[in-house]
Amino acid sequence: ISVDRGAQSAYMDIGTPEQCVPETPLDYPWESCITMSDSWGYHYDDTYKGARELIALIIDVVAKGGNLALNVGPAPDGTFPRPALERMETIGAWLAKNGAAIYATRPVRPYAFENWRFTQGKDGRVFAIREWKAGLGRVRSTGFGWKIEDCSFGSLKRITHLATGRDLPFS
Repeated sequence: ISVDRGAQSAYMDIGTPEQCVPETPLDYPWESCITMSDSWGYHYDDTYKGARELIALIIDVVAKGGNLALNVGPAPDGTFPRPALERMETIGAWLAKNGAAIYATRPVRPYAFENWRFTQGKDGRVFAIREWKAGLGRVRSTGFGWKIEDCSFGSLKRITHLATGRDLPFS
């Protein structure tokens, strides 16, 4: 992949906004490059984003049709710092339960509504993921994936919680 980081141009294969996520889906392939901590490289006293904030970041990027390149600066001995490993373990556990709403999906309108994000699988299933927010609008809790079957935003037949497999009653 050849990237023109300066601007969208004929030489750009993929857009790469750094340390931010576009407000709306873009009409070309893109990948947000964001650090897990406050810096691109290792710092002994670095501050790491919380796992819940990182999960919400993944959800938002995917719902807008992007890819997330999450940077972790290794320690001088080549290992990952403990805070980074803890976040990766939490993200992995969340994805193990809710990955169907993230992997191999594409954006679906409306890609966002209030604190909900939507994705669609290749089989047509629509997924709704709720982002819990508190204080100053920053995400502070994990999202929960719901599989919505036979949805044409007018005819809804079934809603299933991905992590538990339980159906959600609705009317």
